[in-house]
Amino acid sequence: MREVCPSSLVSVGRLLDSGNGADLPISTTFKGRTATIRTAILMTAIREAEMEALLIIGRVLFSLIFVGAGIGHIVQPRETASYAESRGMTSPDWLVRLSGVLMAAGGLGVIFGVWMDLAALGLTVYVLIAGFMIHHFWSDEEPAKSTETALFMKNVAIAGAGLIIFVLSASGADMGWEL
Repeated sequence: MREVCPSSLVSVGRLLDSGNGADLPISTTFKGRTATIRTAILMTAIREAEMEALLIIGRVLFSLIFVGAGIGHIVQPRETASYAESRGMTSPDWLVRLSGVLMAAGGLGVIFGVWMDLAALGLTVYVLIAGFMIHHFWSDEEPAKSTETALFMKNVAIAGAGLIIFVLSASGADMGWEL
């Protein structure tokens, strides 16, 4: 939510209660029309509710890949460990399970707003480490190079989104509903 000076709210509230400002036109960007103060306040509240809903949807969409992959790493670690071995990691079995727990916990942390800043930072660090350790496209030949390049760039993009969530959450910005 946007922070508003309480005295401003009291002044607007008194103006509206007195009836003296109810029909005062003010400029608003809502579909290019002029609106009364009462309408502008209502439109602002609706926009804030829509923005909060979009923030929550964005957090869920960001986190779904981590929750799903994390569960997969925990439930079926052998498939992921085999892929990691094919990419040059030795004895990745325990790392696959550990990464599954960290991904699922981090994803749920972002979704539910529990230590969201740390969860987002942890996921960011994880995707960057995985990108360099697993998706090292610069050492591949085609056709693997194209696939690994795309996977590496996906990790970089996710890291960027994770950093944005970290900064906003750590700075105290309203990130929508939290537990």
